[in-house]
Amino acid sequence: MSGYSRDDVSFHSDGFGERRPAVNVKIYRDIRDAWPEFERSERAEDGLTLEWIEENLSEDDLAETFWRACESEFEYLERWATGADGDSLFPDHSVTLHQTGRSGGWIEVEGLPDIEEWDAVLLARWRRFERIARELADGIPLQTLCLIEINDYEWKLTEDAERERAARQDIATIGG
Repeated sequence: MSGYSRDDVSFHSDGFGERRPAVNVKIYRDIRDAWPEFERSERAEDGLTLEWIEENLSEDDLAETFWRACESEFEYLERWATGADGDSLFPDHSVTLHQTGRSGGWIEVEGLPDIEEWDAVLLARWRRFERIARELADGIPLQTLCLIEINDYEWKLTEDAERERAARQDIATIGG
């Protein structure tokens, strides 16, 4: 934590509301940026390509999947920070997380004392929270690709295999 101090903590407020400690979780990458990492992962299915995604998913489909990934990661961070799953990062405080800013680009934390009251332990806990929140945000494009693989690509492969099986057995299918 060398050199990290209270002065390094960011604050955010929408409009005229109270300024709270916050982490900038704006996402600066997209699925094309995450593609090399996805290809290296053990999860990557043969045949799933960026071209397949472009041919089979609309912009609305991609946006919906992106927002599902964002929501899932926020919920994970929230459970972890508040102790909903057991240990809390802020065990001495009842915190609430709020996504604020345009498109939810900030996570504000409510329930912490005034920054002037933070001791070294709370500052270290905040720094850890900040790093994890940023890492989760940076991972959203990869999570989006994983969701596409599971919910779109694998489903399409299964559907195509069922259609092929039905055709071999001369069974009528709906949605041809």
